[in-house]
Amino acid sequence: LKQSIFKELSTEKYEYPIYSFDYGIELESLIGKDAAYVQIELKRRIRECLLKDDRIISVDNFKFVATGDEILCTFEAVSIYGEITITKEVNV
Repeated sequence: LKQSIFKELSTEKYEYPIYSFDYGIELESLIGKDAAYVQIELKRRIRECLLKDDRIISVDNFKFVATGDEILCTFEAVSIYGEITITKEVNV
């Protein structure tokens, strides 16, 4: 499941014809936006992306650390296997 989450969060949505339009996350559109907006939108997009997987029950406890033009997002994915802490770095 960790590998599946990593892969989905590392694949830009709509960019690769091998994947369906449902697969991946749209991050490139966040580049150049205000950090507060990016944090809110990133939280929504990560939830939307991961909750499609039947093994994931919830995605909560988001924490953001902004440094320069990067935001480090840490969150917990609760799955049927237990709780997983995930970290995702996004350029803004």
